[in-house]
Amino acid sequence: MNEFQTIFVCISFQKVMATTKCALILGGTGESGKRVLDELRVSDLISKIIMINRREIEVPEGPGKEKIEQKLVDFDKLDDNKEAFNEAEIAFCCLGTTRGKAGKEGFIKVDYDYVVNSAKILKEIGTCNDYHLISSWGNFHTVRKLHFLSKNSPLISRKIC
Repeated sequence: MNEFQTIFVCISFQKVMATTKCALILGGTGESGKRVLDELRVSDLISKIIMINRREIEVPEGPGKEKIEQKLVDFDKLDDNKEAFNEAEIAFCCLGTTRGKAGKEGFIKVDYDYVVNSAKILKEIGTCNDYHLISSWGNFHTVRKLHFLSKNSPLISRKIC
């Protein structure tokens, strides 16, 4: 994370958070998610971090490790796992894959369907007023049309609202 991004994240947190919050992170094992997780771990504004994962991971030692709770879900059946989202007050969605790994259909499922479905659940639960969609970190000069359309589509906000 560069200096500008770090300052922006800190300022954003200060604006929306008067007390400590429970943060939820989806996709915390990917490149973007790891960076967000690192920031959340050291933030005094975050008291708990819920990682929604497909599988359990070993969390690296360091500051803020004690804040992390992993909840395992089947992203194809998110509606069956709504209780995993209950405590979230602020959410960071870093879900993503590559077209090469997942193919076109798999890419859309991860980068669009899972994003929309998780946001709908958080909206329904009602405790989370801040949902942040994090896209590819620093790759904007190489972004292909499918990636741009899946993560930056006005359809996402229309599907959620």
